Amino acid sequence: MDKEVLVQEAACTSFTMMVSTKKERLEPYLFDIIKIITRVFDTYTGSSLLTLYDIISLLTDNYEDHFKNPNLINDLVKCIMKKWYVMLKTDDYKNVSPVFDMICSIIRVSSHLMIEFVNDFINSSLRLIEVNLN
Repeated sequence: MDKEVLVQEAACTSFTMMVSTKKERLEPYLFDIIKIITRVFDTYTGSSLLTLYDIISLLTDNYEDHFKNPNLINDLVKCIMKKWYVMLKTDDYKNVSPVFDMICSIIRVSSHLMIEFVNDFINSSLRLIEVNLN
């Protein structure tokens, strides 16, 4: 939650290593971890934000069953979709790909919880493709 970019990057890198090596030890804290991620999502920028996207995808891969819990992912999905819509509205297309990948990771493991967002996500993705083709 530190505002210093180097601290953010170091924390994200360390956390990635923890998920990779100590998955079982982090599992009891997953709800708290997701809450922290939702709090920092709007403040992280640049490579810290890209690393955060990777962390979310890593969490979905490693804790797939937990992402079927609406209490766990509701706020996370809302802040991710908010970021998606902002990127599309500001024509920030170069940074859309990592967000797209992250959203797809979440849809893969918790599609039934994403139902309210899936149609908008698909339609906006199609518009994005159309814009880039023209």
